Amino acid sequence: YPALLWLNRIWGPWVTMMFVALLTGFWRFGLPGLTDDFAVQHLPFYWWYEWCLGFLIADLRARGRVAFPQANVLAALLLPLTVLALKLNLSAFLTWLLPPLAFATLLQAVCANSQPLGRLGRLFCQIGISSYSLYLLHNPILWLVRALLKGIVVELPPSIVWILVFGAVFIVMQAAAWAMFKFVERPSIACGGWIERKDLPPVPPSLTPTCATSAP
Repeated sequence: YPALLWLNRIWGPWVTMMFVALLTGFWRFGLPGLTDDFAVQHLPFYWWYEWCLGFLIADLRARGRVAFPQANVLAALLLPLTVLALKLNLSAFLTWLLPPLAFATLLQAVCANSQPLGRLGRLFCQIGISSYSLYLLHNPILWLVRALLKGIVVELPPSIVWILVFGAVFIVMQAAAWAMFKFVERPSIACGGWIERKDLPPVPPSLTPTCATSAP
């Protein structure tokens, strides 16, 4: 993240994003021909493009700008193209490039919606608030449950097993994520805010995050 902020300061978000996409593309498709070292191949640059798309949206939004003009139209075009590329397995490059881009345009289109949240929207908002903890916890829990169920559901296709396992343990994962958010993330955010107020100049209002304050 510090490297990304430094590049963004020098080049701006668009050139930075193009550089990141090129670097990640090389890491995924060029580097395996140079080394078979698993640790080197799976350094954070392997996922940098996907992660930085979120940065691009957030950074421009904080400046009162948008990353993708007509994001709803782009999302409507990119989502079926993504499904087609994945279904037909058109190329490894397209199946890597399109899904994050389609999701990014969809994310911006949703963020641009100023309508009040309905009941379903509020439910997803609660899941979203604890989504970072869910991200940290989901893989260990899924692998643990998969190991426990191994041998019981061997007759089912692996994809069906994963769907069933994920559906069965999602409530457990969400409860664990919410507990981690409440007892780890929120105290850490409060601690970071105290350090910021104590040692750093005030943050401009346009850059002050609001998601933490929306949590109950």
